[in-house]
Amino acid sequence: RAARLEAVVQLGELRRRQGRFDEAAALFAQAEFHPSAIAGRARMQLSAGDPMGAWATIRGLLERLPPDGRLARADVLLLAVLAACAAGDQDVARHLAAELRETAALTGTNPLMAAACAADAALAPPDGAVVLLTEAVRRFSAADLRFDEAHTRLALAEALLAAGDRPTALRHLVLATEVLDELSAGDDLAHARRLSDAAAAPSGGALSEREREVLRLVSDGLSNHEIAVSLVLSQHTVHRHVANILTKLGQASRAGAASYAIRAGLL
Repeated sequence: RAARLEAVVQLGELRRRQGRFDEAAALFAQAEFHPSAIAGRARMQLSAGDPMGAWATIRGLLERLPPDGRLARADVLLLAVLAACAAGDQDVARHLAAELRETAALTGTNPLMAAACAADAALAPPDGAVVLLTEAVRRFSAADLRFDEAHTRLALAEALLAAGDRPTALRHLVLATEVLDELSAGDDLAHARRLSDAAAAPSGGALSEREREVLRLVSDGLSNHEIAVSLVLSQHTVHRHVANILTKLGQASRAGAASYAIRAGLL
């Protein structure tokens, strides 16, 4: 049974990477309590713009994993840091990043050192994130983890865009896109193309007062549904505002827009 569940989870993760989310969700449901299935569901929630749901899911998993199970926890700590940051729980994110950093230092393996760098980058300003993510890319490359390397190049490209370095961001996006296309990683490939469009497009005009309100709530980690409730708007209207904000700021993701807004003093 354990071997079958492992195979189901691995197939679910493959389908998630391919962007076949309905199939991935069905496979993860078959292995409901498997840690990797829970992590996979959290990744899909995060990708779907539900940071609070992703954080609740991964936090529940961490509560089940004993503190002395360092390696089992390390497998999901990067995801936990990203979810906590997206949900606005910065203090817990810092604590989890420190735990991952400590475990990585004890093992000294490239994959964990790379994950620790990526976790620290999520909490760093754009310039610091660029340095950390560059090191993470280098270590994933050294470990021959091509998907993780390409995935991290996307985060590096976002940090470079937030730091104002579009040419270097585009170079990393080209490299990432080649690998993701080869691996048929549809979800990340779509993200790479959105980032490429943002990197190539000129920044738009000034934000309206309503767009600033929406951006502030995005930066607080609220989902589109939560923003709609807070501002008494339809989700469709919020979705349109978020799309306009990303275009005007030359960003491809909510996290990138929030980071840029803080750096540029828009909030």
